[in-house]
Amino acid sequence: MEERRNRILHISGIILCVLMLICFSACAGGKDTEKGTADAGSTESVTAESSTKSAVSEAVSEESAGTDTEEPVENDAAEPAGTDTEEPAGNSTEEYVETYPRTKISFTYNSLYEGTLNPKGTARLLVVPVEIEGGDLFDEAALTRIKERIEGPYNNPYCLDVRRYYNNASYGQFDIECDIMPVYSLGITLDEWTGDEHKSMFKYLYAQEAIEYSISHYVSDPGVYDSDGDGFLDGVICVYNEPSEVENVSGCPRYGDDDVERCAENAKIRMFVDTMLHCFNDATVYMSNTVSHELAHCFGIEDYYDYQRINAFSTFFDLQGATYGDWNSFSKMAVGWIDPYVITPDVDKVTVRLRNSAEYPDAILIPIGEWNGTPFDEYLLIDVMADRGNNSLPFSWYYQTDPENGGSEDYGGVRLYHVDARLMKRTHYTGEGLGWFDDFTGQERCSVFDVCSAYTNSTSEADRMNDSPDRNPDYHLLSLIPVSGKPVGVSEKFYSSYLFHTGDVFTADRYSAFFPNYPLGNKRESINYKFTVDSFDNKTKEAVITIEKVN
Repeated sequence: MEERRNRILHISGIILCVLMLICFSACAGGKDTEKGTADAGSTESVTAESSTKSAVSEAVSEESAGTDTEEPVENDAAEPAGTDTEEPAGNSTEEYVETYPRTKISFTYNSLYEGTLNPKGTARLLVVPVEIEGGDLFDEAALTRIKERIEGPYNNPYCLDVRRYYNNASYGQFDIECDIMPVYSLGITLDEWTGDEHKSMFKYLYAQEAIEYSISHYVSDPGVYDSDGDGFLDGVICVYNEPSEVENVSGCPRYGDDDVERCAENAKIRMFVDTMLHCFNDATVYMSNTVSHELAHCFGIEDYYDYQRINAFSTFFDLQGATYGDWNSFSKMAVGWIDPYVITPDVDKVTVRLRNSAEYPDAILIPIGEWNGTPFDEYLLIDVMADRGNNSLPFSWYYQTDPENGGSEDYGGVRLYHVDARLMKRTHYTGEGLGWFDDFTGQERCSVFDVCSAYTNSTSEADRMNDSPDRNPDYHLLSLIPVSGKPVGVSEKFYSSYLFHTGDVFTADRYSAFFPNYPLGNKRESINYKFTVDSFDNKTKEAVITIEKVN
């Protein structure tokens, strides 16, 4: 034991000498110029600290070689083995993500449609309370609730205000401000309003009347509400005071050219949100998500649920599904919030690390056939879904592990979509198909009545675009491909068997049921790639995926 004490004293002496050298160097550096001292001192400090750790590590290693395991030497200064080692090659996010280039998405819904919300920057929304005699009361407390639910801060554990939701969804690229206009009275009683004539046929005209009155009487410069200067208001939300037993449906009416021309100069409206005052009550906090859902239509985003409730296709777990959860990666890419990793034809094999898409703008796009360079084509889309960001709370309600169906116990995983977002031209009012839309220059924007998605996620004859150039009721805008191979169905639950996890492999052959023209895609082009999930980390919510070309 005496020998061991001597060895410890020897080690301590070495450490003390090193520390004295550091102090001496720092004092000597003070004779330099002020700037030189700061620079040199910073560098020497880091170097000396590293040297100290190295000396301590070596001394401890030397001591450990002859240490009695029954009586371990206590040394608080010693660093655990491996503390300062670099991350092993192959585990670095940069190696997988940054070395494979992203593809900039320059043509978006905002490039396509006039009057849509600009997805970048700050939008200033006009909120118009529309009063019906005998409806819910528009008092000061009610107007304050509207402001809080839209602009925030709304501190409720069950729901995010609209502003915070979109700040999360856009990765900080989009922000919202709103101004509440004085209450506009329609001069109509509740009994009159509930008649078919007022309720259905002319509701959007009453909204336009209220909007035009508010602008002409309370807004001196309409350009304040046109942040991108395109001649259209950023966004308008009309809030009616219909009681919940009278009306419980929000919407996003869209104006045709004749109605748009009725608007004042610099105050045109192509679409707006209409909702009810009771959606902002504490008893219906989840309804604030409905406002976020309807506002998504103002970006150009469509609904992804089946109006007939026969098949969800992309699941209800999506803001444009059952109004809960984050935007999916297709929606984010379609407005320019995600620049994906596009697997180009010259790539034979590549490994990519993906972070979860609720917090990071990561997704992989695998074209089916020649890609037109926009979100509006056919392809496979891969991202990571996890209980983060806008998904955090809904996961606790709707996510369910189901290992009995091949699902994992992980809380999240790799999500795979088959996207067919090709666009078609149509007549302005009748909707008659006029062929494919392929003008992606963005030089002239069009109306939502002139160009639309060729396919939707609805199964009804009325909702499907039967005048599309390539009619097929089995083609859909956005289809989730579950790892289980079983159709999604209509359950509001999101199961772990929908997601790919470590070791899972996708091949078109294995999932041929999701491709009506297998071995070809909807465009009758080959599906040339497979992928393997090399790993999914349930703590970091990151996945490592290898994509490989097949014959």
